Amino acid sequence: MSFFDTLTESFVTNYSKNIPFEGAFRRPKLTLTSNSLMHDYWVFISHLIPAYMSDTGLRLIGQKPRVVSVYNKIHKMLSS
Repeated sequence: MSFFDTLTESFVTNYSKNIPFEGAFRRPKLTLTSNSLMHDYWVFISHLIPAYMSDTGLRLIGQKPRVVSVYNKIHKMLSS
């Protein structure tokens, strides 16, 4: 990882700790990697598992699940 990558990750982490995210689903975290397998692993762990858990909770309280579809749209937009 380059110096710029480390600096960028550090900036995003520190910025997100100092700025309140009222009503946010989760705090942003930036992890840069050039390995696509590692990227897919972190997407699964940090995006898809929490999204499916949230949608399950929404279904249990009678609401329409929406978090997985939001993450799918984000991933589709970023991959094009």
